[in-house]
Amino acid sequence: MAVTKENLIELIQLPSINIELDKQGILHITYVEGSIIDIEEKKEELQAILKLTKGEKHPVIFYFETMVTVTHAAKEYSVKAESEFPYLAVALLAKDFA
Repeated sequence: MAVTKENLIELIQLPSINIELDKQGILHITYVEGSIIDIEEKKEELQAILKLTKGEKHPVIFYFETMVTVTHAAKEYSVKAESEFPYLAVALLAKDFA
């Protein structure tokens, strides 16, 4: 779900992930349909998030479009790097969890 143009402060588009910061200070992270998210994508995501937030904590909404795969290695990386991600609160939205 994209942030409206009027509400958008900044957008970073990676090949598999779109990261938006809105005027309310909420990060919107969308995993693009058909993407495979591995460690490299998670590392790129972290760098983009740190650039947008300047390290300040923000509430985050994750959107998973259909057919997104997050590898086991990427999940493990996310757990290990959890303290580096500047998240205040997290919500997950997905079209399906199949």
